Amino acid sequence: ENVADIITKFNSHDRFKNTMWWEGPPFIKPLKEKSLKDQKLCENILFNDENRYNNKQFEEEFNNEVLVNSKNLSILSEEKFSIENIINIEHFSNVNKLYRVTAWVFRFVNNSKQKWKKQKLNLENFINSSEIQHVKLTWIRANQYELKQSKNFKDLENSLSLQKDENNLYRSTSRISKAVNILYDIKTPIILCRNHKLAQLVVWDAHYRVKHQGERQTLTEIRSAYWIPRGKSFVKKILHRCLICKRYNSRSYSY
Repeated sequence: ENVADIITKFNSHDRFKNTMWWEGPPFIKPLKEKSLKDQKLCENILFNDENRYNNKQFEEEFNNEVLVNSKNLSILSEEKFSIENIINIEHFSNVNKLYRVTAWVFRFVNNSKQKWKKQKLNLENFINSSEIQHVKLTWIRANQYELKQSKNFKDLENSLSLQKDENNLYRSTSRISKAVNILYDIKTPIILCRNHKLAQLVVWDAHYRVKHQGERQTLTEIRSAYWIPRGKSFVKKILHRCLICKRYNSRSYSY
């Protein structure tokens, strides 16, 4: 039976008497009854949950559980937790986009905590510089954690004179670190693991900032803030996949 046929088969008076015109075809009735049952079930669950949340005993139990979990988390080493358990860095090809997405995730987590504590939420429509800086340090720690797991970390630590800064990041220190009129990031660059995806994103970002000028300029831009072991060969390997550079360098006269 087709509801559309009622328009042509019946006049207006009989049409209004036809129950199928108002209720639809018969095969819909079981679906409607099921949806009503599901709706009542959801309402009961929500009502019970709301009463449960308003219960002081539940609130005390929840707070005790949160306290125990927070103590357990504080006991665990920070190195066992990685932002990569939440965000897959392999899905990103731009380091700035990676930082922005991670910052939004961090803001959501912080707002969830603030909402539970009934405190003020951060509802700004943009990510500020402090959030980006916090996310940036988090990803660098994840990169350096992989570096510390490598077999030659002790050799790197001795050869590059690695030391931790106030943000718990490893920096390369040398005689130039005592220079006066040089920026701190240039004197003591942050060490990055070349086997981590973040190092590749940093190379691409530096390459775009120098407008595809080549390996030497890209490496110079990277070393203004970071130090990648065997950086020259690493940059050459990454930039070999740059299609724009291939297109211009394959001409009769290189640019």
